Amino acid sequence: MREYFERAVANIIKHGDTDIFPYPIENLIFYDKRKETIELLLELNKDFADNLTSYPPSNNSALAPVGYTGFRWATRIDPIWNAYFLGLDDRFHEACIMEPMG
Repeated sequence: MREYFERAVANIIKHGDTDIFPYPIENLIFYDKRKETIELLLELNKDFADNLTSYPPSNNSALAPVGYTGFRWATRIDPIWNAYFLGLDDRFHEACIMEPMG
């Protein structure tokens, strides 16, 4: 899992995790504390069920402008859980490429 979490954190550092909300300070923390962030993700993964119960993902939701006259509902998930789920998504994607479904 380490390689997937490393890729997820690198992706967030380079590209951010949102195009709707302002650039989150957590991206800079991920950059400065990359090793510690990956270790935290590995710890979350060790006992996922208990960690999900003890530290459930939080989110920020708000109306975000769309064009000049419209709005949409937008949600941003907790940054550490976002990195965790991005790492899982990367692992799942790779598994599907290696063993296509169907």
